[in-house]
Amino acid sequence: MIDVSKKKRIVLKLGTSTLTHKTGKLNIRRMTNLSLNDIGKEFGDRDHTTVLHSLDKVEKQMRTDPAFAEVVKEININAKR
Repeated sequence: MIDVSKKKRIVLKLGTSTLTHKTGKLNIRRMTNLSLNDIGKEFGDRDHTTVLHSLDKVEKQMRTDPAFAEVVKEININAKR
């Protein structure tokens, strides 16, 4: 189980940083069949390589920070409801 205060700090960090967009791109990639180009267009006409970099960065952080991974997982679960 993750410390609630650490989870709150991660959520606050997500709300005030580019991580919001990066996790959004990851969730869209996981939940849809959109191409990287199409996802980039939805996020301000970004290039597919920018989207790929965002996905790599979030996935790396999820591997190294279990609390962050848990928050992203909860976002996914709530988005599917």
